[in-house]
This record gives sequence, C-alpha cells and structure tokens, in this order.
Amino acid sequence: MKVISQIIQIVFLLSLFGFFCDSIAQIQNSSQNIGDTCDLGNNQNGICQELRNCQHSKKLFVEKKFADIKFCKPQGYIPIACCPGTSQ
Repeated sequence: MKVISQIIQIVFLLSLFGFFCDSIAQIQNSSQNIGDTCDLGNNQNGICQELRNCQHSKKLFVEKKFADIKFCKPQGYIPIACCPGTSQ
C-alpha cells in the first residue's frame, strides 16, 4: 500500500512541475538564448542559464519528461523558472 501512495505522490509532483513549466512557458518570449535576460514575472528578471528538456504540455511532460526549455536563474537566486528557447 505504501508503494502505491508513493507512486501517486511522484506522479502528482511531476504533473505539478509540468504545470509550473507550462504556465511559465506561456508568459515567456519563445526566442530566449543562453545569457539572455528573461522576465520571471513580478518585476523580476533572470538570466537564461542552460538548455533543459521540458514539455509545454502537462500530459506530454510525464511521458516525454522534457523538450526544449531553458531554465532561468533570477540574479542571486536559485533557478526556479523556465523560459522556452530554441534548440542550439
């Protein structure tokens, strides 16, 4: 029974992360490059750090894990948001 609840928790967390990525992706400009400043919302800017694989669609997120999105690191903070970007 514990194993089942753990699996449910993991899937739930993955879908939450997928939703987070999805909502940020809709806000961001789709032509970010590494080193570009990107808008993290709430008048905060970040720097696009590196390509990560992320999926815009929540459903595809769990299946394919990640597609092309850059993680942005707010200056002086931990990387917390994703910016969509083109593959390089």
